[in-house]
Formats: sequence, structure tokens, C-alpha cells
Amino acid sequence: VAWCNRLLPDPLLPRLLKVHRQAIDFIAAHSEEAFEIAVRRTGIDEDIIRKALSRIKFTSEFSREHLKRYVNFLAGMDYIKIEDEEAFLNRLLR
Repeated sequence: VAWCNRLLPDPLLPRLLKVHRQAIDFIAAHSEEAFEIAVRRTGIDEDIIRKALSRIKFTSEFSREHLKRYVNFLAGMDYIKIEDEEAFLNRLLR
């Protein structure tokens, strides 16, 4: 994806994607262990982690819709400010 290439030096992107896929495969194959790791590493209540994990679809696929939801999440948390969502997404995906 073009915007990833602008953010990460060339040799890092393939490694980052490989590790991301490995993590997704691990979560799929070892969901209970992944749950325990999440609880231990975050310190968040087990019920909250279990509910969150039940709602998350772990995927290595990329789509404009996934990015749009993430951008909206970040904006909703006031991590980023966007005035025009489509223009923002278009700039990211150039």
C-alpha cells in the first residue's frame, strides 16, 4: 500500500506485514492463550478483554473501509482531527 511505503523504509514493511500475519495466525490458533496474554500485558479486566476479542476480526487484509473505520476511531478518541473524511483518506491512500 502506497501510504505504508511512505511511512516505513522499504526493508521494514515486508517484515512488519510478516510479523502481523504471524500474530493473527497465533491468535486464531491459540485464542485462549492470546486472551491470557492480553489480560497480563494490558492489566485490563478479563471480561472487558473477552468482550473486545469477541468483536475484533483479526485480518491481514487491507481495505479502504478498514482504514476509514480506524480513522474514525482515532478521530473519535481525539487522537487526530479531520474536517473532511474523504479528503483525509484520499491523502493517505495516494
